[in-house]
Formats: sequence, structure tokens, C-alpha cells
Amino acid sequence: MNLASISASDFVKIARLLKAKEALLAKVADIDSELAAFEGGSAKGARRGRPAKASTTPKAPKAGRAKRGAMKDTIVTLLKEAGKTGLSVKDIAAKTGVKGANIYAWFFTTGKKIKEIQKVGKSTHAWVE
Repeated sequence: MNLASISASDFVKIARLLKAKEALLAKVADIDSELAAFEGGSAKGARRGRPAKASTTPKAPKAGRAKRGAMKDTIVTLLKEAGKTGLSVKDIAAKTGVKGANIYAWFFTTGKKIKEIQKVGKSTHAWVE
């Protein structure tokens, strides 16, 4: 749209349309405030314009961090119960609810410092006394 090519009658039409739009928006805001009064809200806080978009996905509660050493205690207990056959990283992850990569990293860092924990197969560890 080139402003130089718009005639005076076009400006009058645009002004009339904008005025009608503002009147309709004001009417919608009044209806919103009346509806808010029925919902227990106040008509005073009703906003003009487009209503806020409601979230479609429910938010899951955030899980807190485990205490320091909690993973060690859990893994050692599971390995002691399993005996000499041991458990795979996948089994430990399934029983504890921790990602397999985190279990693998635990064995690579902390687990290798515990002399009773030995690797007995491919990604399988056992408690050997």
C-alpha cells in the first residue's frame, strides 16, 4: 500500500473501520468483564484485547535432588542382594529409576574406588567379598 496513492475518501473509510473496530473491542471487553464476574473474578481487573492462551500440557512436579551418597547406598544394596552373578547397568537403572548413562558413569567414577565391586561381564557388576 502506497500512501501517496490513497485518496481522501479511502482515508475516511479507514478511519470509519478503525472506529468500528475499537467499538467492537470495547464491547468484547465489557462482555469479558461480565463473564469474569460470574466466574468469581472481578470486573475491575478484566483486560482488553486477546485473552491469554491456556496451557495444554500439565506440568509434572519437579523431583528434588537425592542426598549425597544415596546412589551409592542403593547400588551397593542391589549388588549385595544379587550375589556373585551381579546385575547389569540396565537392570540397576530399571530398579532405581535412574538413567542408565548415570549408572554407567557412577561405576566409571565412584564404583571403581570400591574394591568389592567387580566387573563380571559386559556392563555387569557384582559384589565380591
